[in-house]
Amino acid sequence: MLLKHQITIGWPRDEALFLFTPKGEEEWVEGWSPDYVFPDTGETVQGMFFTTDHGNEKTYWACLEWKPDEGFVKYLRLNPDSRVSFVSVQLTALSEMETSVEVIYQVVPLANDAATLPGIPTPEEFVAYVEGWKKHIDALPMGSQS
Repeated sequence: MLLKHQITIGWPRDEALFLFTPKGEEEWVEGWSPDYVFPDTGETVQGMFFTTDHGNEKTYWACLEWKPDEGFVKYLRLNPDSRVSFVSVQLTALSEMETSVEVIYQVVPLANDAATLPGIPTPEEFVAYVEGWKKHIDALPMGSQS
């Protein structure tokens, strides 16, 4: 299942990219508290690995691609009881203070009856989910990144 949605945020692209890293999401995703395995500092690098227990579900994450100069990051997200997802985020500067964020989830169910698996959103739920990102990011004060 391919899920895709685009939002526009009021941040410069190079500053906004941080918000879509595991450390950056700590700034705006309620309850997001990754356990950094490699590197243990939580620095975003290609090959990084971390886990989360966000949303009452154990998730294993790996950074497959990290291209900060291109405003691009891609993660593998494994929920062993239900699905594996490839999560891509592409940021494109629209102006000095406005960035387009395209979010793509390629979700692969790990069972034949995907309709009964938890955590696989409908296309409408996915749009609402990503629009929620915009709401939380727009509420952040500029320059709030750690």
